[in-house]
Amino acid sequence: MKFRFLFIFLSIASVLSAGDFTVIIEGSFPGAEGKNIRLMKYGDQITYIREDIDDAIVDQDGLFGFRFRIYEPVYIFYRIDHARMGHYVEPGNNYKIEFEPVDFDTLDDRRNPYLDPWHFGFDLYNKEAPDKLNKTISAFNNAFDDFLIEHFSDVVRPRLNIPFENFRKHTDSLFQSEIIDNSFFKDYYEYKFALYYRIANIRKPLRLFDDYILDRPVLYENPKYMDFFNTMFDKFLFAGSRSITIEDLLITVNEHNSYAALMDSLGKDTILLNEVLRELVMLKGLKDMYHHTDFNKRNVFSIVEHLHNHSKFRQHRTIAGNILNGFTRLKKSYPAPGFELKKQNGEIICLDDYRGKFVLLNFWTTWCIVCLAEFSLMNDMFEEHKDRFEFISVSVDRNIKDYKRFVEENQLPWDFYHFNDDFRLLDNYDVRGFPLFVLIDPGGNIIRHSAPFPSRGLHKKIARTLYEWDKAER
Repeated sequence: MKFRFLFIFLSIASVLSAGDFTVIIEGSFPGAEGKNIRLMKYGDQITYIREDIDDAIVDQDGLFGFRFRIYEPVYIFYRIDHARMGHYVEPGNNYKIEFEPVDFDTLDDRRNPYLDPWHFGFDLYNKEAPDKLNKTISAFNNAFDDFLIEHFSDVVRPRLNIPFENFRKHTDSLFQSEIIDNSFFKDYYEYKFALYYRIANIRKPLRLFDDYILDRPVLYENPKYMDFFNTMFDKFLFAGSRSITIEDLLITVNEHNSYAALMDSLGKDTILLNEVLRELVMLKGLKDMYHHTDFNKRNVFSIVEHLHNHSKFRQHRTIAGNILNGFTRLKKSYPAPGFELKKQNGEIICLDDYRGKFVLLNFWTTWCIVCLAEFSLMNDMFEEHKDRFEFISVSVDRNIKDYKRFVEENQLPWDFYHFNDDFRLLDNYDVRGFPLFVLIDPGGNIIRHSAPFPSRGLHKKIARTLYEWDKAER
């Protein structure tokens, strides 16, 4: 039996090694010389946590490249400065991406990229053959959008059934060869329609379940399948199921704190008989339970942790880990993200250098009037608490000269640094507006992310923090 298993394992390994799963991307970006480009993907499409694949520095000729392995088509995106844009890649393909020239010095610092996202235009080519997947998805999405715009009044007044079915027949004929040739696009196509059947209430949920979920595999990397899944099972455990009661959930989570009991409760609904689907719906529900006041947070955390460590399904272990990260990231008593900052003399400092002291970390810009107004109050706070607190102010000015000019002209007594185009630092601290204040304890753990401004009670928060810390230390 052992020899038979070994033979099967070696056979599978030889097939995988024989296949070409490497993706090569060769890029050019005039104007971005010296910039860091991060290549990213979603870690999963329940949490949509962003995951780095690789990064590269654009060389003096404006060129960069990536090489990585995937085993099925994946949507990847580039993070350059505040911009994010992407495309699909397929295993074994070589791509060339050409970005339109950009003068980064002329970009407006004051534009909030989270409200008004940056986007840099690009052309994409498959070096070996025409890039049919991205072109086909783009053409299909454009046709879909045009249809929805044309029939907006029908969507609003739920009369979409007949025109939608006619549109489906039309697109079936337009994209017939692509549907036949590419299984990823076929699924993308099917589940985009399924999603709108659900949103527009063209088909009943149970029929959609029978047609698109029952006896079908979960397509974790296909964004339209996951959009459909998330829509079908949004709040399902709380309001969508006729067989699962809130009382069942409260007992299994709050009293039993049991993964097995929760799986049994979900199994009362016949549409969740499939173990893979049931566990995935459970993960989605647990993510919501954590923020629901009726559920014990520790028990919810414990069940997700059990899934992260023991689920039979690799994708579910990943999703559970990402959910746990969402529970703890930037939350009180959990580790603050590490960072490295460079002094003007070239010396590097990091968060660990401040162990044993409280830290007030502040992100700001020279053009932010509110940021500058808060500095005068920070100055008073620094004088009062400098024996126990380190103040660190990080400028996020694109032009480092503006930062240097401000520091030289104002000579404030605490440490000032420039973020040095480290957009990973901004992501790690979820910097979405200015100013941002973060309190960190002597052990390097978060006390408060998005702490109040000095003008709105930060002084009281610091005083309370020191009182509680000293009381606990006695």
